[in-house]
Amino acid sequence: MTGQLRDSDKTQLEQWIGQGQKQFTLLYSATSDGCTSQKFHEKCDYQGATVTLVYNEVGSVFGGYTSASWAGNVNSYTRDDKAFLFQLKVSNKDTFRKFPVSNSTYSIYSHSSNGPVFGGNTGYDMNLFSGTIASSGGLFQLNGGFAFGINYTMSGVSSWNDIHNGNLNIKELEVYSVAVKPPEATHQEWRKVPEWSKTLVKELMQGVQSIKPRNSLIQDYRIALIGPVGSGKSSFCNTINSVFKGRITQRALCGDGRQSVTKSVHVNKRL
Repeated sequence: MTGQLRDSDKTQLEQWIGQGQKQFTLLYSATSDGCTSQKFHEKCDYQGATVTLVYNEVGSVFGGYTSASWAGNVNSYTRDDKAFLFQLKVSNKDTFRKFPVSNSTYSIYSHSSNGPVFGGNTGYDMNLFSGTIASSGGLFQLNGGFAFGINYTMSGVSSWNDIHNGNLNIKELEVYSVAVKPPEATHQEWRKVPEWSKTLVKELMQGVQSIKPRNSLIQDYRIALIGPVGSGKSSFCNTINSVFKGRITQRALCGDGRQSVTKSVHVNKRL
């Protein structure tokens, strides 16, 4: 089930919510699940942070965000300092406004008979509906109420009419869960590594053997073996030491820590 939330709306909501990109998952849709308080709580209770969006028939889009969970069986208020109301469109024109909570004691109200309710005490700032609302001509007429500026700071507007045009006939009501978006896996290698084969081994050996600097330029080689723990670096040194026993007087020193990481390097000396 996919919703109507646009990518541009997601970006704006992410900025308002803060702390990076979010993953929005549609939990509830009035057109798909029915505009009933029972279905709302069945789909949305105890889902963590959510964003509620309302789309009315004259092209206005508004809603609310809470980082707290809805809980219809509690029938009480939930404090949420991060809650806010917002508008995204007015008369089909993008209009981005955030209305932060001013009295977080009454941020949201959960009741089994109600849909999403923001605010309370002396008035519900945004009480969308209660009970069951039947669809008529593809629209749902909200039966809740909107009190202006009781528990949320409504800067930039003078009344709820500036947000929903005084029109409570809605085409859709959606609730999305909001979670931290997991990082996308990259399928591109950070560097190209040739496929290991006998031919490649032979080429590497020939490349090493072909290095013959003048004695006047260099007297010996210093080779750094780099690889993960347990790849056989120390074993290789000990094998070479055994082969040249009598000529090499000191073996490569390896650390004895938990990660078995080489702590010091000593140049091999010839007799």
